Amino acid sequence: PSQDGLFIANIRFRGLEVSVDNTWIVPYCPLLTKIFNAHINVEYCNSVKPIKYVCKYVNKGSDIAMFELTSGGNDLNEIHQYQMGRYISSNEAVWRILNLPIHDRHLTVINLSVHLENGQRVYITTENAAQCGKHLGKQHSQSFFRL
Repeated sequence: PSQDGLFIANIRFRGLEVSVDNTWIVPYCPLLTKIFNAHINVEYCNSVKPIKYVCKYVNKGSDIAMFELTSGGNDLNEIHQYQMGRYISSNEAVWRILNLPIHDRHLTVINLSVHLENGQRVYITTENAAQCGKHLGKQHSQSFFRL
């Protein structure tokens, strides 16, 4: 191991010496590898940005475009000449043809009062850990965790 904890190995391959460290190792889950009979790259994702990225093009709405219709005649009407329209991508078109939901409703956001005056205090130790869940009151914040 090197000074910063990385494992470094020098490997000879076809006459070349290559220095390899453990930054090239991809995390994996042996259970998923066995179930699907394939290597699955498992990484921790600590934000909703990847999910937003995947759903962005279906949920973002359509692009608006201005287009012009012309005819061979001499009657020029500039108001009817320019029309507003929208572009529907292939993803959105298929989504709408299959009648899949474009948006979803969620529960109302409620502020939970965590530190209430004269509120219930709970001390969890190894001896009472099993009993703590049985004796919770009907406080609003405790009801949230039962959803």
